Amino acid sequence: MIAEPTPSDPQRSTRPTGFTDWRARLDRDRVAPVIAVAGSQGKTSVLRAVESIFRAGGYRFASWTDRGVEIEGEWQRGELGPWSRALTRLAAGGLDIAIQELDWATVQTVSPPGGRYPVVAVGNLCANSEACFFTAETLQARRALRLIKSNIATAGRLILNADDFALSDDGDLT
Repeated sequence: MIAEPTPSDPQRSTRPTGFTDWRARLDRDRVAPVIAVAGSQGKTSVLRAVESIFRAGGYRFASWTDRGVEIEGEWQRGELGPWSRALTRLAAGGLDIAIQELDWATVQTVSPPGGRYPVVAVGNLCANSEACFFTAETLQARRALRLIKSNIATAGRLILNADDFALSDDGDLT
């Protein structure tokens, strides 16, 4: 399920025709082209799938997972320094896009570059395990999701896994 905001500006209602158009729109709106990937499980798998799409398209990218930062396929030493360098290269045009894995526990401490994400993909919250719905971790995840939602750019997209009932039934998130 993709929850799209209702555009208030008629010029924003047109969809980009491709990556270059989308990236130009982000540059105009001063939104960093960083895709966020969140969820309880499978974040890195989703991130790697997205990377493979960009790699096949010939795009230059950086990614930050729980294993560290990778810039154009090369692992970097450290995390904050390399991610900062990746964002600098992104802003200067040396990279086309970045993908950032978000962990529920660190969402409040990691702010999106430029204050907003253009795309946030949420893989799962409970993966339909009823035992998960009322745990402390799930409550933390729900708080993190509300914060993530508030950090999506005006013309951005929130992509939810409609097969995870904890996500698809939560009126606060769509």
